Amino acid sequence: MEYVALLLRNFCEPWISTARQVLVDYRAKHAGSCGSLKTRQPVHECCMQYRPALIDALVFARGYTIELLDTIPPADWFTVPAGCPSHVAWQVGHLTLSEARIILQRICDRPTGDAGLPDSYVTLFGRLSVAETEPADYPSAAEIRAVFDRVHEAGLRALKEVSDNDFDATASGPPHRLCRTKAEFLRWLGHHEMLHTGQIGLIRRMLGHKPMW
Repeated sequence: MEYVALLLRNFCEPWISTARQVLVDYRAKHAGSCGSLKTRQPVHECCMQYRPALIDALVFARGYTIELLDTIPPADWFTVPAGCPSHVAWQVGHLTLSEARIILQRICDRPTGDAGLPDSYVTLFGRLSVAETEPADYPSAAEIRAVFDRVHEAGLRALKEVSDNDFDATASGPPHRLCRTKAEFLRWLGHHEMLHTGQIGLIRRMLGHKPMW
């Protein structure tokens, strides 16, 4: 509970305030495309029309993540602060794995290897994996960062090949509790990135670094 409280206080509360205003402005600007806010089209149809905005949201989230990562020394990446269940290396590896799976597999129907994702990432950074404190159990911080950047660039290139009609189709893979279409998965990917960036920001503060905004 202490971890969750720190996350809310240090990251979520100020970000939610800003995000809420951005959402209000965005809906006001684009309400005509999807009807009124009370009678909008189903989410998956609306998302297809907002494809550029969904990609922009992902790029924005990644930019924010990189700003934080650039202030954390590689020596700190594998440190699990007291009272925290994770470290920076696990967060970055998990974001990399998630982006490869969502964009390459679910949206583009391609293997994650096309983006250069190592097979070991499923074991090291999967949803149910645990952040280990021994750096020797992982690739180096530099290697994790390089794969992080490479997969993101490959994902953005792959998205350019998806047509608008395909974007509204049901995504590949097993059922997901939040998403059905490819557009919905892309929307979730941006949210998922910010969720874990918030955790990176909290870990950064728990490591003793000064607040950054």
